[in-house]
Amino acid sequence: MIRVFETRISRDEAFTGKGLEGFAHLMSMAERKIHAFLMAGNEWTAENYASIYQKLGLSSTAFRSAKTSYEGKIDSVKELVKLNIATLEGKIKAKEKQAKEKLKENEALAGKVEKSVLKLKGLKGKIAEQKEKLDALPVVKVVPREKALARLKKLLDKADIERAKIKELRVATKKNRNDIHAHNRRIGNLQAKLDVAEARLQNPSIAFGSKTLFRKQNNLAKNGYNSHKEWLNDWRQTRKSSFFLVGARSAPGGNELVRLSLLPDGNFTLELRLPPKLASQATAATKVNGRVIPSIVFNGLNFNHGHDVLVDALAAQQPLSFRFIRDEKSWKVMVTVDEALPDAGTIDWSFGALGVDFNADHIAASLVDRFGNPVETWRFDFCPEGKTSDQNLDAMRKIAKEIALLAKQHGVPVVSEYLDFAKKKEQLGAAFGKAYAYMLSNLAYSAFDKALTSACARHAVHLRRVNPAYTSLIGRTKFARRYGLSVHAAAAVTIARRAIGLSERVPFVVQRNVLVPLDTGDHVTLCPPARTNIRHVWSSWSDLQRQYKKATAKAYAEAGRAEGSTSRSKARRPTRKGRQSLRDRWANGPSSLSGSGVAPAMERNTRARACLGGISSIETIRLPLDGFGWSQRSTEVSG
Repeated sequence: MIRVFETRISRDEAFTGKGLEGFAHLMSMAERKIHAFLMAGNEWTAENYASIYQKLGLSSTAFRSAKTSYEGKIDSVKELVKLNIATLEGKIKAKEKQAKEKLKENEALAGKVEKSVLKLKGLKGKIAEQKEKLDALPVVKVVPREKALARLKKLLDKADIERAKIKELRVATKKNRNDIHAHNRRIGNLQAKLDVAEARLQNPSIAFGSKTLFRKQNNLAKNGYNSHKEWLNDWRQTRKSSFFLVGARSAPGGNELVRLSLLPDGNFTLELRLPPKLASQATAATKVNGRVIPSIVFNGLNFNHGHDVLVDALAAQQPLSFRFIRDEKSWKVMVTVDEALPDAGTIDWSFGALGVDFNADHIAASLVDRFGNPVETWRFDFCPEGKTSDQNLDAMRKIAKEIALLAKQHGVPVVSEYLDFAKKKEQLGAAFGKAYAYMLSNLAYSAFDKALTSACARHAVHLRRVNPAYTSLIGRTKFARRYGLSVHAAAAVTIARRAIGLSERVPFVVQRNVLVPLDTGDHVTLCPPARTNIRHVWSSWSDLQRQYKKATAKAYAEAGRAEGSTSRSKARRPTRKGRQSLRDRWANGPSSLSGSGVAPAMERNTRARACLGGISSIETIRLPLDGFGWSQRSTEVSG
């Protein structure tokens, strides 16, 4: 396993710091010249590139390290471009799907509009006929006239409803057209970015000193610079702020240019061999094969983490690669070593397993015995919001270490899910909602998975990954209520049982219904699918999951209506004068029914409901009890 350990050189080493800065300057120039040499299309042969390091005053060994560092940067750029291309392709695909759905919805709306227009046209003809019949009736015939007025009112109500429906459909159609236009514009922008990314993959570019700092010269005052000369000084200092020296197994100490030695007091001494051009900045000299090699020696270096690993690597003559980085404090030394891992042996399920369920704000772990019965559960809380990536990574590593130590203590393997949020993150958009997009963007599963893999490997604990299909639903249905577990701890139980290979059948119940708990503490009742020996067991869980989604949406909707009914104000009862004037308008003949004198159908229905004293409907809400029944309550919903 590749591991990196770091230490810091004392700030008091002013003279040696200049030697490091000079070495970094030469190595940075070497990387830039290598980039220019390759971009010019030259062939990389010893005869061609020998003149480069000879003019710089570097040895061939240091120049090979510069080439390795440059190749690492180019490979990093290519990998980032590949990820960017995959992300852009996913976003384009998602936007095309959304635009297609909107277009299909508009086609359906157009059919509904056409149908409503034809219906309204027929109603207009019937209204005209009814008006003619009403005009033909004498005023003295009160009963026939009232019946004709009632029929005319009914036709006008239907016409008003159709007009409102047509207006609503046209508004929705216009909104969809705007959405389609916005989606197409977004697709065009994403496609342009994709073309740029694909071109960059074929011809990768790199900014030595970072693009962010390079762009700051375009607005000096905004970025805190008084002059371009001040920015140029920062640019040059940043370019020579690090260098890398690759290790070699054949060299003593694991590196041809750096020697790391263990002192009797437990600290380390580091010797950096300088090129002849920097001999004036050397603090020591080493004679090798009759040649005097200038060097810088750093004494008393201490590695707080990885001391024993480095001691073992030096004893085994393993290659050690060194990276020197300068920051605001001083120079840091980062040592890369390939650590030999302990043998975990053959995986053994006889003592059970430790299942791990990853969630947005915590990690649930459940220990099960070899029969799949839960023994103990743990909850590890973390909050990624408002923290840096390094802080989140540190939290993930600490939790992963605790889980690995728990598994080692109980002598069981660790089981986690194989989750891939990359595709979901590529498709983040309006279709998922802001809350879901924010939650998904903050998920650090990739960092946790790497940390858990590393922790289990270091502590000789087996790690098994399983398919995450239906683990949460199975945990809710089979184990949450039975053992009094949270839904996340129950999901961890399901994960562990799946690795052991235990049954996942839908539970058989005499009442022919399944109680599934919700996150709110309530539950919903589902009908179990019919058992068959032909289909896979996950087919039954798929049927049950569709029922669960519908029941959950219905339960939350009912809960929302029940909460909203208490805050609604009752509609004001209209005055007798207002009701009398409305009745008088209907009795004044057909001329009073046209124009602004006729209230829309929805408004008249609202007035009619208001006449009931403010209560528009009485709804029956079914609330789940702690047992196996439901409680029915009648709730008055104010208009």
